[in-house]
Amino acid sequence: MPLNLYRQFSKVANLYFLMIGVMQMIPEITISGGMPVIFMPLSLVTMVSAVKDVFEDLKRRKSDTELNNMPTRALTGQGF
Repeated sequence: MPLNLYRQFSKVANLYFLMIGVMQMIPEITISGGMPVIFMPLSLVTMVSAVKDVFEDLKRRKSDTELNNMPTRALTGQGF
């Protein structure tokens, strides 16, 4: 989970919206009454991306397992 969050917030757009959400909590500059309203859409986007990454990783793992378990022929002194 921490690695996934690191990858999500290494994207410039996600980091930008995180900073906007933090600034929405500062009373002197907020127009939302101190409520970070941007966090709901940001969390939705990051959760959807995380779920997508999990499915891609599982698909890649299955593909790797199939490829690694394929029968092979070894080259010896007399041939294959």
